[in-house]
Amino acid sequence: MRILASAQDFGLGPLTMLDSVISRLPPEFTIWFWLPDHLRARLSASSNSGTFLPYRAESLPPDLDRYDGVVVACDYDLVDRIGNVIPSAVVLDMLFWFWSEMPTPNHDNCLIVAQNFFGVQERAAKSTNTVVVSPFQVVEHANGTKQRSTLVNLGGFTSPHHDSGMAATYIELILPALKSLLESEGEVVIAGGDHILAAIEEMLPGRCDLRALRHDEMKQEMMNCQRFVSVPGIGAIYESFSARAPTFFLPPTNLTQLLQSESLRTQLRYPYLSLPFSWRTGSKTSQLSESEFISSLFHHYRSHTTTHAASLDKAIKRFAIDVLTSPGVFDGFAHRIERFMAIESGPPTVDRVIAQIYAGVEGA
Repeated sequence: MRILASAQDFGLGPLTMLDSVISRLPPEFTIWFWLPDHLRARLSASSNSGTFLPYRAESLPPDLDRYDGVVVACDYDLVDRIGNVIPSAVVLDMLFWFWSEMPTPNHDNCLIVAQNFFGVQERAAKSTNTVVVSPFQVVEHANGTKQRSTLVNLGGFTSPHHDSGMAATYIELILPALKSLLESEGEVVIAGGDHILAAIEEMLPGRCDLRALRHDEMKQEMMNCQRFVSVPGIGAIYESFSARAPTFFLPPTNLTQLLQSESLRTQLRYPYLSLPFSWRTGSKTSQLSESEFISSLFHHYRSHTTTHAASLDKAIKRFAIDVLTSPGVFDGFAHRIERFMAIESGPPTVDRVIAQIYAGVEGA
């Protein structure tokens, strides 16, 4: 079976979701990847055995009629442009709860695989081509001695709505907290995309263990850390809870991260997260485009860096103390969110993807 695989170029979240599926497909599936170079470099080693097509943004992969199926992460636009040339399509969607309108891919045989989150099952009930699955971006819970003191995850920072100065603005916001972590006992690893790591190196030259990790490397680091400090991306939420890594969520860098933080605060009453301080959500926020929201959010960060940075540093120090004095406090939240998100019936995600590809080929 010949599969075309792609992920929306919006941070690292869509790629990690694609990687979680592709790395589990059986050997009879041959994969062609349609990815920009900076995403290709983050695939797990087990996924890297595929063929990588020369990528050009806004164009289509060549020879579309040779594929039996296309599997994309969040990239509805690519499915729409390909249409029915490829017999079967699967969209892996980590943000099904977020879209203002129900996705309607331009393909006669398309399955949407929606990872469960707050509000997903209610929305999916209105769709005839959507299956809700338990989160499959998971990390095995490792018992025993942890090798790392702290792992900091700053995400890909590759949204098309982030300009070149936003990475520096964000690092200035969290800089006191980073310095506090570096001055504490133990080893600190900082992972992220190229832009954000370059901004840290410029502000803290030679002081940080900076790593551009593949997805499998990131999961291994998460298993081995005592504390996890991360932007509130959906993949980081899924994986940190499954790994039982005590986690502090940093201020968001985009609208979905803000809303995910709000869900953790209101639905789970999770205490270790930093909303954008005096930022107000509501009807005005929901009316903004993603570009307008990010611009407004980072203007807010620039205007309040001094006061916000001190508040964030204090919150992370409190979190670090809580983890040391009450090591089991995080497990209760992990159990609650796992119980909420678990789907009791239906075959696993990869089985659904495989069945969909075969069904499309047989029906073509």
